Amino acid sequence: MLPTFRRTLRAVPVETGKDKFFAELETVIAKAKSLQTRGFDEQEPEEATKQSLIEPLLHAFGFSAKTYYTREFKILGDSLDYLLKSERPLMFVEAKSLLDSLGKSLFDKHREQVHRYIQNYRLSPEIAAMDQPVKWILLTNFAQLHFIRVNEVTPSFSFRLDDLWKRREELWELLALENLEAKCSSITWMLAA
Repeated sequence: MLPTFRRTLRAVPVETGKDKFFAELETVIAKAKSLQTRGFDEQEPEEATKQSLIEPLLHAFGFSAKTYYTREFKILGDSLDYLLKSERPLMFVEAKSLLDSLGKSLFDKHREQVHRYIQNYRLSPEIAAMDQPVKWILLTNFAQLHFIRVNEVTPSFSFRLDDLWKRREELWELLALENLEAKCSSITWMLAA
């Protein structure tokens, strides 16, 4: 008689996009805190912030380079650091150095620049070519994230580095590619929170 073997099925945990995001967010937050203390060595701070913090965060949200975001998007002689996109444009991102505006409001320091971007975007031929125009600009140095509607002059809401981990669910709901595609035209649900 041949021996019989029982097959035991083990549940293999399936990592979701949200799980991957949480893991990457934890890593990037730790890196940001380290960089705030030690600086960027010989690297140019804004570019280092983009490469070390912002782009890994965008990737964790589901945005891959070229497919889901464009660097240096031009608007009437100005250039925003990123245009997040899918089948359509979703959001602009203006990046600053992690070390920019330590202890101060990043938005207050760069208010005029953001307003110029908004004004230029409203006047640009790019907006006429878009079926659904961009409605938000994210101004960030990773230590601060300010969300500004293109039809307003102040941020609708903001996140700070020290709050990112405890507000990770909100951040995921707001910026994950799958969520941003669905809710891009109206992020007012976040304003009520």
